[in-house]
Amino acid sequence: MNSEPEALILQVAVPGPLHGCLDYLAPPHCPAQTLSPGMRVQVPFGKRKTVGVLIQTAAHSRIASQRLRPALSLLDSESLLSPDLLELSAWASRYYHHPLGEVMSTLLPTALRSGQAAQLPTLRVWRITSTGQSVSPDDLKHARRQAALLDRLQRTPDGLTGDELSELENTWHNSKGLGGVYQPSRAAGDAGDVCATGHLAQRCTAQCR
Repeated sequence: MNSEPEALILQVAVPGPLHGCLDYLAPPHCPAQTLSPGMRVQVPFGKRKTVGVLIQTAAHSRIASQRLRPALSLLDSESLLSPDLLELSAWASRYYHHPLGEVMSTLLPTALRSGQAAQLPTLRVWRITSTGQSVSPDDLKHARRQAALLDRLQRTPDGLTGDELSELENTWHNSKGLGGVYQPSRAAGDAGDVCATGHLAQRCTAQCR
């Protein structure tokens, strides 16, 4: 006799006067391997929609699956709350006798509580290439600015931010006898601009990540 596959249950901490989690059916086309604790889930709650935090998944619920409401959508592709924060939230909820969902909601910025997309800030940095690592600053005796920048890039494998490049530019402006070959305002353009001009730009192009 064929049996229906077991439904995937999401145990979600919902912001509200609840000392525990609510069970929901997983949204359609949401395999278990894409779920992990700490993700945000949009769920129906009474007559409204709200954003809760996934605590765990389960194969069974104390409530019959026919009575469970499906979650509306999974809002994140990865966990926003680390295991340590999840554990801390659970402890705070027990210790202060405060609803778990409300404790977790306070960990999220207002925009994330309302269901907006989680977007991490993008930091543009310039780092040296393998070709640039093979160039010695001593080979650039007649290009002191390029040599100084090359040396700094070689000593900073994680790369330089635009602010750090501007700081270098200010240092060069205050030095005597150094000609101008670098424009920090062009750092967002061609990566070759960062390494200066001429053959050095071809030999030691910084990468933007």
